[in-house]
Amino acid sequence: MPATQQILEELKAKSKLPSLPKVINKLLSLISNPMASLEDISNIISLDPATGGRILRLANSVSFGFSEKTASIDEAIGRIGFQSTCDIVVSMALINTFDKVDGVELNQFWLHSLSVAFAAQLIEKRSPKINGLSDEAYTAGLFHDLGILVLANYFGEKYSEVIQTAYDDEQPLRIVEKEMLGIGHPEAGHALLSHWEIPEIISKAAWDHQRPAAPHEGSTPGEIMAQVIHMANFACNHQGIHNGIDTCGFSFSEATWFDMGLSVESIPEMIEEVLMKVEATHNILNAATV
Repeated sequence: MPATQQILEELKAKSKLPSLPKVINKLLSLISNPMASLEDISNIISLDPATGGRILRLANSVSFGFSEKTASIDEAIGRIGFQSTCDIVVSMALINTFDKVDGVELNQFWLHSLSVAFAAQLIEKRSPKINGLSDEAYTAGLFHDLGILVLANYFGEKYSEVIQTAYDDEQPLRIVEKEMLGIGHPEAGHALLSHWEIPEIISKAAWDHQRPAAPHEGSTPGEIMAQVIHMANFACNHQGIHNGIDTCGFSFSEATWFDMGLSVESIPEMIEEVLMKVEATHNILNAATV
């Protein structure tokens, strides 16, 4: 059995992969339900006092622009908004699932992942050729590099050697991973998301975001999402908002950019919006880790 397939089979064993937090499963179902309400998300959050407290801290932070404090979960959700609250709670639950990973500076990792999530939403909303994927765009951006955490947990000190080699040789991380481990983090991330039964549109983006398929007539939703995350990832890396590990070889597909119907002239404005979102990512990180 090839090394990659053998490792994937081992990763798919329940003992090798973390379980999907129940709150994420509930919220992803809620997001896909057009009949879901603020009351539905409030009921989920109310079952976890820690999450409720974190949402209140965010709603009362200066970044949301309200001068009066609130102690009501319902009002906090109303301030933040239904979709944003779902996205934030999913983010917090995911961050706390991987609260310690040797060899990975998690604060930088999550800053990058959250920034890519916000950037993906911006790209989806600005593109005249795609629509209706904004809910999945945030989640795909948040999940796109999870394979790094999977491999760091699986290989331990060996993975630290991979990171150092990639840095010393100025090589893309996925290339060095394949050479030294037999598997890259995109495949590992796809394995984790498949194990969690995350929709293919999101897991496909994790696998292909660094090398998305060339735009073509009849592109699948998963291929389109991989293109969106590819662009969002590049935008964040280009601004120095990288994951702290894969700091070399940031590629960019111009064909993907133009296929989305985006102009070169729009890049500076989009970058400015992404940088404005960095404050939001810091607020989420601070709330999630308190």
